Amino acid sequence: MRRSSRPLVLDLDADSGDSPDEPVRMTLHVRNTGATPISLGLTGHPVAFDLVVSRADGTEVWRRLHGSVAPLVLRLVRLEAGQGLEFSDIWNRKDNWGRRTPPGSYIARGVLPTEDGLLTSPPRTLTLR
Repeated sequence: MRRSSRPLVLDLDADSGDSPDEPVRMTLHVRNTGATPISLGLTGHPVAFDLVVSRADGTEVWRRLHGSVAPLVLRLVRLEAGQGLEFSDIWNRKDNWGRRTPPGSYIARGVLPTEDGLLTSPPRTLTLR
């Protein structure tokens, strides 16, 4: 994991719902916490953000971009001071091979590829019922 020296903060929201049949909605937030605007170079079109769900031991269960190829398109986005972006997707609670994920505790992270490298959100615990 590479950290940016720029004033960017990543955070991941995840709602695992109350029912085992509900998908998990995840939203990756990136925000400019600095006092001046920055230009952020994002890859892919649409933006190739990733969401990763792992077991507590680090074994990957699901990755949003598993098996896909993201085009190496660079898109510059200007973020004013305090401004942010959101990227959302839904995990259907199946693993990378289409098998139903059993109930339990999992760790989710958001990943944002940029021209400066990969930015990763802090881990978020998901409890699947």
